Amino acid sequence: MRTRNYVLMIAILILAIITVYVDLPNSPGLHVGPVQQDFRIRQGLDLQGGLQVLLEADLAAGEELEPGALGVAASIIENRVNALGVVEPLVQTQGERRIIVEL
Repeated sequence: MRTRNYVLMIAILILAIITVYVDLPNSPGLHVGPVQQDFRIRQGLDLQGGLQVLLEADLAAGEELEPGALGVAASIIENRVNALGVVEPLVQTQGERRIIVEL
């Protein structure tokens, strides 16, 4: 019984050491032999800083936007932002005249 307790205590100690190693700020990951697992926390736009742009269609008085034109513009903007390789960009329409872009 006593040997079993020692084995369990050593297993818990080894697990705790591995957990602390993985959780250290300078080594956020598991890098043992062929295993290369990155455990970094991906921060959102509010924590890491970012950019939010509100684009609004500038129409002459009495002129109306064609149906679907705003969606096409949002799609073009999204393709251009994705080509830049930005992580998790958000491009969405708001109302009938606005496009929100978050980078």
